[in-house]
Amino acid sequence: MNKEFFKDLMDLKKAVFVPKFAAQLKQYNKLIYYVGLFFVFLMLLQSLITLIHGAISMAILELAWAFISFIILRMFCEFLMDFQGRSGK
Repeated sequence: MNKEFFKDLMDLKKAVFVPKFAAQLKQYNKLIYYVGLFFVFLMLLQSLITLIHGAISMAILELAWAFISFIILRMFCEFLMDFQGRSGK
């Protein structure tokens, strides 16, 4: 790792990690999605347990976090699905 690598990390002018990792992760797209869905399900289960224990506001926050996590997971898997091996240049 050199000084230019860290400089590229600090701004968004050039993709740093996508060219390195997306091609390898693309073949595991379904596995990543199903494991992520399992964790989102656990988050939903946790919010249900929190709701049963009476902390309604905390359960709503946990539901919102599970929803945001699902959206991010889905966007990441769709990105991997559409990745064509382009570079960040």
